[in-house]
Amino acid sequence: MKTKLKGYEKIVNEFFNNTENTTEKNHYTKRLFIGNGVLYSYGYHFPIAKNKHINGLNFVVVNKDGYSTTTAKQKRIIINNSLKPICFIRDCDLNNAKTQKIENQKEINNLKGFYNRQRLNHAKQNTLKLIKDLDIQNGFLDLIISENVIKEV
Repeated sequence: MKTKLKGYEKIVNEFFNNTENTTEKNHYTKRLFIGNGVLYSYGYHFPIAKNKHINGLNFVVVNKDGYSTTTAKQKRIIINNSLKPICFIRDCDLNNAKTQKIENQKEINNLKGFYNRQRLNHAKQNTLKLIKDLDIQNGFLDLIISENVIKEV
């Protein structure tokens, strides 16, 4: 038996399966829609996710910012339904990649200090996972930064 997808899940699924760059709001709910291959929340002023392809690698850029519980719910649905790796960048703006990488590196350094102070094994494992996730994020950010540098030349 097929389960019917709810509004947000249906739009997110459409976003991940959309191969054309849709320019109109023909895939939308009141609060979430696809336009130009970007998933927007509450309007064009707030991109929540975009598909990115660099050097044959496909991943999803998700907006690091959030303004409401609804936006947080939308982001959770995106993260839970994505089969592609996810990279978080403020405002989904690829020009913020350098700043995001610096923020991630500061967080990694903080987590390493926190790791050294922890006594419980499961807490240490959780901290190591966070550090690993941020390192992976930085790998995607490096790709974005190098692509932006190539375009500027």
